[in-house]
Amino acid sequence: MGIRTELREVMTPNPECATLETSILEALHIMHDGKFLHLPVVDKDGYIAACVDVLQITHAAISMMKAVELE
Repeated sequence: MGIRTELREVMTPNPECATLETSILEALHIMHDGKFLHLPVVDKDGYIAACVDVLQITHAAISMMKAVELE
């Protein structure tokens, strides 16, 4: 089986998080301002729903801008 690493060994404790209601632009600002490459997304109960990276968020923002241009 390979080497196992626990999440707490590689992740910042008590990181800033987005919620499921956080907009893509707001998440991008959070990541930029905090110099984060990854941003945990939590649900209303505080459980991790996802962890997005800066490339995913940037791609989503560009896709939204393209969709607005087509309208």
